[in-house]
Amino acid sequence: GEEPEDRYAEGDPLTLRGHGAPVSCLAFSPKDKDRFASCSTDATIRIWQLHTEEFAVSLTQIIDPIQCLSNFVAWSPDAATIVASSEDINVQLFSAVSGKPRSEGLKGHTATVRGAAWAPAGQTFVTCADDNSVRMWHFLINRNITEIAVLEGEQMVFNSDMRYWGEVLAMIRKDYQTYKKGLSDYKPKVYELREALDKGVERTTSYVRREQLLGLEVTDYFEP
Repeated sequence: GEEPEDRYAEGDPLTLRGHGAPVSCLAFSPKDKDRFASCSTDATIRIWQLHTEEFAVSLTQIIDPIQCLSNFVAWSPDAATIVASSEDINVQLFSAVSGKPRSEGLKGHTATVRGAAWAPAGQTFVTCADDNSVRMWHFLINRNITEIAVLEGEQMVFNSDMRYWGEVLAMIRKDYQTYKKGLSDYKPKVYELREALDKGVERTTSYVRREQLLGLEVTDYFEP
């Protein structure tokens, strides 16, 4: 039989604002249909989570903006890494979990880098530039990138937990007026906070040990 006609309802376009200048590229994650990266002439790359309802849509930035002026952004097949350009002619790899650079800028092109595409295996990608060249790069994975991405994800959750603990502690300090009220109103919160902090020490110890094993720069969780 004949294919049914597409049905749609006309309506106003949904405009989502985030960048402070024109957006030059969008790329969806190969692992999450509601997550995408965008780059803009405001010199940032942003990673977004898309939330949709029947008649509404909203965006949440899942990490801080990556400071990088690039014409493009492309995801690795495992969604752990994104590639973009830096300083116009260099190629840069970033963690798609934390936003941190995976390496120093890769040099080779002599004019503006315009785009990149990953091979299905995820260890090779190609770039094209205004120097009339296409270059193939082999991403030497001397460490388990997937394991690094898992660790980065846990650290991002921990950073969010620390912000929450700080808010709870600030609330207790502000509202705690009498000893009696402290016992009745805040004892459960104080005990919850103490338990979370004790477990937090165990978590940071695990993170440091894994960073050392993976050859990463060790994070100081106790710096002021």
